[in-house]
Amino acid sequence: MLGVVLSWSCRGCDANSSMKDGGFDRPHSMLPEGFEPGTADRSLLEFAGEMDVRNRFASTVMVAFKDVMEQPRCSGVLVGPRLVLTAGSCVCLPTRRVDAGSSANAVIDGSLCAPQVFVTTALTGAVLDMRLKEDTTEMEFRTYRGAVHPHPGLQVIVDEREAVVSAHADLAAILLDEPVDDEISMPQLAHSEAEVGETLLMAGYASDGTLGVGGVYGARYFRKNPVTRAVTEGRGFYRQQGPYLWDGYAGGPCLRDEAKHQWLVGIASRAVGEELTFANISSFRQWLESELRNASKGPVPTREAAGKE
Repeated sequence: MLGVVLSWSCRGCDANSSMKDGGFDRPHSMLPEGFEPGTADRSLLEFAGEMDVRNRFASTVMVAFKDVMEQPRCSGVLVGPRLVLTAGSCVCLPTRRVDAGSSANAVIDGSLCAPQVFVTTALTGAVLDMRLKEDTTEMEFRTYRGAVHPHPGLQVIVDEREAVVSAHADLAAILLDEPVDDEISMPQLAHSEAEVGETLLMAGYASDGTLGVGGVYGARYFRKNPVTRAVTEGRGFYRQQGPYLWDGYAGGPCLRDEAKHQWLVGIASRAVGEELTFANISSFRQWLESELRNASKGPVPTREAAGKE
């Protein structure tokens, strides 16, 4: 097994810091002692999708709370040089709420969010053996620190088993301390919502809940999923692929993938039972454009000239 890391950098981070609850646990300019990425269980990888060894979806990033070397808590997507979009339920924790006669046990809103998170880009290099892509692909990682800005309407209700009962505005923006300095192509914002029967392309990484079924650090996957129901109250619905193992790359992008352009249609939410959902971008476009303006300290860049949706 090779799993070569060409280089690692943590932009805007103090490599010697050791903060609690959202800080570093070790120096991050190097791999941790004894780090071993592990070998993927190929009997289950078919359900994750296809590994992105050509960097087509390099704008899809890893999001971690405390440690840039931990398996990602969720995925996210770059929508600007300093702005990452992810699910609010990825970066905010539930607060207990017990209502008599209600299945709700806790609510995730903007009251208990991580003050900062770490966003890591992964660029693949040479693949030494296409039959063993997860184990033999050279990878380069760069990590950035960013502040969490949850959507003001974020509300995800979970039951006593921490299964999602309902979700609204499951979105959060991450404003990076420094702009991403890789030349990464970013998706354009879709102006129309997904239609029933339309196939969207999902991209993301294995999260903590899937490590036992083949998660390999830095391995980014993509797959296609059909939309099953019309968008309702800002939430879209799509079909799971295969067994209920990968939860739709929570926090990752749902894309309308065309020959020359990628349009961001939604952000994958945490699973609601066995039904997968996403936050519909066009329903929350005003908030997102405001976050883009804040990140760029200027007007929102026009994207229409790049192509017609």
